[in-house]
Amino acid sequence: MAKPPEWLKFRVGSKSKKANWSNNDCQPLDTVHHVTHVDTALRVLSDSSIKSGLVYDQSKLNTQRIPVVWLSPNDWTGAGGFRYGNVRFSFDFASLIQKKNYYWVEYLSYGVAAVRILITDNNYVNILTPYNPTIGDGPWWFDTSTNTHYWNGNHCLEIMFEGDLAVERMSKIDFVKHHPRFCNIKPHSCPDCAVGGELASAKFLAAIVGQRVNPSLLKWVNNQQPEFELCFAWNRLKMKLMKSIETYKFGIPTPNIQQATSSIGRAILGAYSCGDITDLRALSQLLSSKNVVIDVCAKVISEDFEIANWKSLDDI
Repeated sequence: MAKPPEWLKFRVGSKSKKANWSNNDCQPLDTVHHVTHVDTALRVLSDSSIKSGLVYDQSKLNTQRIPVVWLSPNDWTGAGGFRYGNVRFSFDFASLIQKKNYYWVEYLSYGVAAVRILITDNNYVNILTPYNPTIGDGPWWFDTSTNTHYWNGNHCLEIMFEGDLAVERMSKIDFVKHHPRFCNIKPHSCPDCAVGGELASAKFLAAIVGQRVNPSLLKWVNNQQPEFELCFAWNRLKMKLMKSIETYKFGIPTPNIQQATSSIGRAILGAYSCGDITDLRALSQLLSSKNVVIDVCAKVISEDFEIANWKSLDDI
């Protein structure tokens, strides 16, 4: 008799019979996420893709040359925060898996069981067991009668997507809280531990402009008008900048400084993004007032994002 598949113990439960309600063990699987730190997210934008990497933990794939991008539908907000960073790239699950092969990899026990499924263009039947989501006997179920994907939210579902993942396929980017104590990248020295999504959005926006990262892939501008995400990030950044210079007394600005205001604004944002408050304050004092500092920063952000009217950043 054939051995029952390992995934049976993690199977999706029954769909809820209540409108606007999902049972925890049978949740719609429409979006998966890749969460990372701000500095890594900036590199992702510069590269226009999330770079895949080899598997190095206790996985059975740690001896295989299969590079993957890690994705998951799990939301760790209620558990104190995310261990992988503050920036969350989201992708439509159904479009990612089209014309792909699916393989069961394993489950690992980390308090909450981590169940892993490989999504790939390649054939790995010689080393992995094919996974058929239409059967409904595992942690991911595709209900063909309603064309809906479901997953068992009682476990941590880890999707291992083979190959680089283009940012242009992203459906959304937002910001989450980093866990206050645990970090999977820098377990003992991560400066982002306990940093919330609002502060992360401010740092991310400042770094994009300060480091001249192309923002077009973010989709934060529509017809030269800022979307909510950009306005949200700017308003959080504006509050942080104001707080950083609120006790300073501004005097007469350096003569002929007007020609260099864009450069000063970009340098101020760059200083803020790397936590250099000394440079931030020194640069700000080249200008005539706190309000001028804020306006100069808003203008250089609008230039980089190609917004028609920089004052529209405050429309939130």
